[in-house]
Amino acid sequence: MDILKDREIRKNKVIIFTSDHGDFLGDFAIWDKRYFYENVVGVPLIISGPGIPAEERFNAARLSKALISNIDLYATIMNLSGMNIDGLRKRPGYNILEMLREKRGVFRNEVFADLATSVMIRTGNWKLVFDPQQGGVQYFFNLAIDPREENNLAGVRGYESITLELIQKVLSYRILKTQFTHIKEEQRIQ
Repeated sequence: MDILKDREIRKNKVIIFTSDHGDFLGDFAIWDKRYFYENVVGVPLIISGPGIPAEERFNAARLSKALISNIDLYATIMNLSGMNIDGLRKRPGYNILEMLREKRGVFRNEVFADLATSVMIRTGNWKLVFDPQQGGVQYFFNLAIDPREENNLAGVRGYESITLELIQKVLSYRILKTQFTHIKEEQRIQ
């Protein structure tokens, strides 16, 4: 970064740093990233450059715990490059810069992740992992009171309502994802 700064290259460049997983290093005695624990799905994202809002910094960085996804990078990069994507085919994802510029604490209400046949939904306080081939709900955590994900609430009485609500969102997500896949396949055939 210092070399870029010294050569004044940084003044018109955007740098994006991210990863395909978080800092999951042997948690739960597992050395594999194919899980939906917070230490896996909590992916770092650093964006630096012109056009990036710089207010409310902490050690020269703006921190956010907002729910975002790597699919949001498409709209964000297009916006940073000056491209208007409103007329293009609708893609999933949001422009992260809108959240930063408007100082919104909530960007989206939930985020999803897929792995083979299972899907995870993460909301502000809840996380549910659903796998139809493994019998349905595999993991269910209240992250507000169990941030380390040590108390699996899957099948525990008293949580039926929120479990059903999250399963319905998972099914809607899967249907929407299938629609995008269908559109892509139709375009490929043409």
